[in-house]
Amino acid sequence: MSVSIASSTRPRHPGLSTEWIFKLFRAAIKDDGDTGDAVIQFAYEHIVSYDHERARGVMELVVRRDPLAWSALYALLAEARDAQPSITGLPSEYYEGYILH
Repeated sequence: MSVSIASSTRPRHPGLSTEWIFKLFRAAIKDDGDTGDAVIQFAYEHIVSYDHERARGVMELVVRRDPLAWSALYALLAEARDAQPSITGLPSEYYEGYILH
């Protein structure tokens, strides 16, 4: 699988694969609480705008620590992503195997 991200500039680290760039990005977000909160807020607003009632139901499952909560959340995130792929500007294949299982 090849991932192409449109950019007018060359990567700063041409030796890094897309996978490694993603891993570094993920680590940077985990290290910075404010950035992590912003990413969570973005994802929450995205699923709420996609399907408000379903997002509310999924969040209730997560809060109650229901065994089906995470699979329901991943499914909702995947559907919202596929319905509005231009929200990030990245192809949906970029996320497979990383965030959404």
